[in-house]
Amino acid sequence: MVPLGLLLLCASLLVEVPSLSQGACSINPYCSDCTNYAEEGQTKWRFYCNPYNSSYIDSSHFTATSDTVDFFQVKYFSSSSTLAINSGAFRNVPNIVRADIRNTRSTNPSINQFAFFYGVQNNLRTLLFRRSYLTAVPLALTYLTALQELDLGYNRITGDPSNYLSYLTSLRSLRLDYNRLLSRIPASLQHLNNLRKLSLASCDLDQSSGISFGNLPTSLEWLDVYNNQLYEVPSGIGLLQNLTYLNMGYCGLNSLSVNVFANLSKLEALELSDNPSITSYLDVLVNQKSLKVLKLSNMGSSLTDIPNAISGMEKLEELFLSSNRIRGINHGQFAKLIQLRKLNLYHNKITSLDPLSFQNCDHLEELYLGYNLIHEVSPALFVPQSLKNLNLYGNKFDTFDKCTVANLLAHLQKTDTSISSDLFICDCRLAWVRKLSAAFGSRVRLSGSCYLPRELYGQSVTSFTLSDCSLEDESFESCNNISTTPPNTTTEHPPDFLNSSFVISAQLSSLKKDLQSIQAITNAAVSVAVIALLALVATIAVLLTCFFRQRNRVPSNGWSQGHVNQGLQLSEGVQSERSPEGRSSEDTVYQNTTETASRGPSADYEPFEQHRRGWKQQGGRYTSPVVD
Repeated sequence: MVPLGLLLLCASLLVEVPSLSQGACSINPYCSDCTNYAEEGQTKWRFYCNPYNSSYIDSSHFTATSDTVDFFQVKYFSSSSTLAINSGAFRNVPNIVRADIRNTRSTNPSINQFAFFYGVQNNLRTLLFRRSYLTAVPLALTYLTALQELDLGYNRITGDPSNYLSYLTSLRSLRLDYNRLLSRIPASLQHLNNLRKLSLASCDLDQSSGISFGNLPTSLEWLDVYNNQLYEVPSGIGLLQNLTYLNMGYCGLNSLSVNVFANLSKLEALELSDNPSITSYLDVLVNQKSLKVLKLSNMGSSLTDIPNAISGMEKLEELFLSSNRIRGINHGQFAKLIQLRKLNLYHNKITSLDPLSFQNCDHLEELYLGYNLIHEVSPALFVPQSLKNLNLYGNKFDTFDKCTVANLLAHLQKTDTSISSDLFICDCRLAWVRKLSAAFGSRVRLSGSCYLPRELYGQSVTSFTLSDCSLEDESFESCNNISTTPPNTTTEHPPDFLNSSFVISAQLSSLKKDLQSIQAITNAAVSVAVIALLALVATIAVLLTCFFRQRNRVPSNGWSQGHVNQGLQLSEGVQSERSPEGRSSEDTVYQNTTETASRGPSADYEPFEQHRRGWKQQGGRYTSPVVD
């Protein structure tokens, strides 16, 4: 008797045989790469054609089937051939849903106006002609009334002179980016009342095309005009009240008017990166309360502080401020951003961070602080337990405390941390790096090179060796709150008391930092006071010295009366010594000098009389005696 199990196995093989033979695809060899599968009770196909030798797509490439062709793609097309899509090319597979004819690398492909006719026009939903060297919108598209997604990006289309796009009334997504629309938006777009998504990035639009933004259908929800020199926000954008996404990055904007986005109450994502001239106008964003994503990267050297308007965006989830000159984060700057999940501050000039900067960001998952000037961090800085990715690459750390790493990872069980610097002082304080992988697995990636000591300059921080480091320097056992959870193991969040203690730790850290700042200011003030006191003492000493010198100095002009009298008396004494007979007629000189000198030489100068002896009087003057 045949076992029941064997019968069931044979029955299952018989059922699967038709599917396997059908999956072999008896079609043209150039489109032999195909598969079929069942979904929701229907057989669906995927075709991948490689028309190397025959550079055309024709109905002979497909076996007639009424099954749904979920996806058709042209692959590996020869760059030396010109693609041609013949009339009725898809008549044997009319139920094509998506057609991908991208990257054909041919010059101006030939597309017959009936290429998508014979039933295809009623079923095709997605058509991708990206990078296909089209110079105009193909006429064949006018029959695709059911088409919902059309990608004509990266071609050479110069407008839509025949308004072929206006027939695609079911279109919901249209990409015309990286074409040569020159100075205007195709007028045919205003007829696409179901259009939700439109990309016009890098289409050579300029300030003169601003008025053509009035051609845009008000049904738009997603608009990308990146890299068009518009210089100002076109007024037509303000009429698109259903917009949820707007990209105006690298548009050479010079200013933002106060009410420029006033009507865009549904706007959730706004990109204004690479517009450095609008830095001083960012306060106009204060009323954009609906924003969830804001990008203000590459705003030049003028953006040195986080715009104040951001602090009130309570729904913000992603904030990009990379490649600016931001110097720090003000206390409480993100206090209201309780929904923030991603913050990118790459390539700024941040030197330090307030330990409570992210205290209220309970949903923060990604924090990018790489390539700043940060030289020290506190584990209290990263209170949000939701943090999954912390990047501190390319900063100015000269060392990194092992207990900071241990406590950080103990609190944030699911966080991957990246740290690097080229200014490490490779001493025993970094000996723990060699045990990092064993302790925490791949959760922490530390890289960089030694700057000091000189003999270790340039060596990797993960491989340098010092003979005088102890086992305690390498171990994490001396640190508190070290996680004992093995790497890659999911754990629950720490209990509430740990959260509160961590917040208290953050507050104490902040208080300690404030006290250190106060102490530094006090020391500086005392130093200045001491210097000022010394300067005052020195000034007084100089003044006293000058006073006494002036008092004892004999004036060169205008002697005092006392000095005059003394000089006259000295002269009289000399004369009387020289002429014992008594006073000469020269005594009248003393009498005529002043009234106070009329009484003649004072008796105080008697000792000087002896020095006058031996002098001779000639012509009213005394001459020294002749020495024998």
